[in-house]
Amino acid sequence: MTAHKKLTIGVFGFGVVGEGLYKVLQKTESLNATIKKVCIKNPNKKRNAPPELFTTDKDEILNDPEINVIVE
Repeated sequence: MTAHKKLTIGVFGFGVVGEGLYKVLQKTESLNATIKKVCIKNPNKKRNAPPELFTTDKDEILNDPEINVIVE
């Protein structure tokens, strides 16, 4: 059996798709995937996730060698 590589995800935006992905990954422990960082425009907007998950600096996602999947 082949082991699957862990997906470390960077996300641009936390609207319907971004938040939906976050919720699915939280509920589905069998998936070998986590969101490391989410890039957002407005840091003052209330969101249903820990504040340390968010950044306004796109380079935190683009230049992070641990992130191997980027979702927009």
